[in-house]
Amino acid sequence: MLLPQQTISINKFNETKRLMVNQGGDPFAFDPVKGYYTYGIADACDHPDVRIIAVKGNTRSAKTVTAESMFLRNMEYGPRTNVLWFMQDEDSINDYIDERGEEMLRIHTEVDELIDWYDKRNSRKRKKIGKALLLYRPATMRALRAKAAPLIVADEIDAYQAKIRDAIMTLVTSRQEEFGSAAKAYLCSHPDAGPNGGIDALLKDSLLHLWWIRCPHCGGTSSPAREVEDQGGARLNWNVPELMRLADEFPRTDFLEMVAREVRLVCPHDGCYATFTGDERLELRHSGRWLQPHQRWLENGTVEGEARVGRIMGFVIHAFMAPFVSLD
Repeated sequence: MLLPQQTISINKFNETKRLMVNQGGDPFAFDPVKGYYTYGIADACDHPDVRIIAVKGNTRSAKTVTAESMFLRNMEYGPRTNVLWFMQDEDSINDYIDERGEEMLRIHTEVDELIDWYDKRNSRKRKKIGKALLLYRPATMRALRAKAAPLIVADEIDAYQAKIRDAIMTLVTSRQEEFGSAAKAYLCSHPDAGPNGGIDALLKDSLLHLWWIRCPHCGGTSSPAREVEDQGGARLNWNVPELMRLADEFPRTDFLEMVAREVRLVCPHDGCYATFTGDERLELRHSGRWLQPHQRWLENGTVEGEARVGRIMGFVIHAFMAPFVSLD
């Protein structure tokens, strides 16, 4: 089964068509400026040679957004194929559907019009979208063995039962063998299973992408991701450990206020150690870029080393990067 050429990229869909839902249930346009790091993840999803996209991120880091956009783009522009969406349990599925899953289908007019909302077979966890079928399922061994689909999303895999979490790659890819080059799997999670399990284990088998920034003072490059230390690179730090040494010198409320006021990001390079406030972080993080382990960001702004494509493409979204997370 061959993957048809896409008529619109995920990034273009995000820029022109993607709608989100706020906590009040009101729709608003996706902001590419806030979702700046999703561009690279979306490109990986669009590449025909990529089969698995693995994304690690903290809560509210938009790690699921690209999976949603890939699904919505496919429903609007094709190919409309069956989709399996796994989460850790029934409660998590219901929460997701209530918070944004159901409304996500309704606010995208072209998708909404493909659904017969009066068809009793279309339940909360089962939707016929044109000829395609969307199924939300808890990640049980039975569900993973019984169902197959060209697009599989496995969300928050670190919260799955250990035997399922440890075998998730095999379980998912074996459900997609019959679809050949049309198969895509998007696996994402907050890293709760530790450095040797769950999403971290998947990232070790991937072509890893870390977000790098350049210090405007010394010109040195660094990444906030823990994984950069394994690559021999410099890790962007923050000064909370130093502030914690003052914990016994203040009443607790005064200490917490002081930390909120004085927290800073710190350039890790010798002779620099420039600090950045929360507001300065916004500009700093937006000026960064995804780099693969063999690549280097040179002082003249070019990147040494050609970008490669792997069957498994991994991405680490650090809290530093997340548009809805505050470090101060």
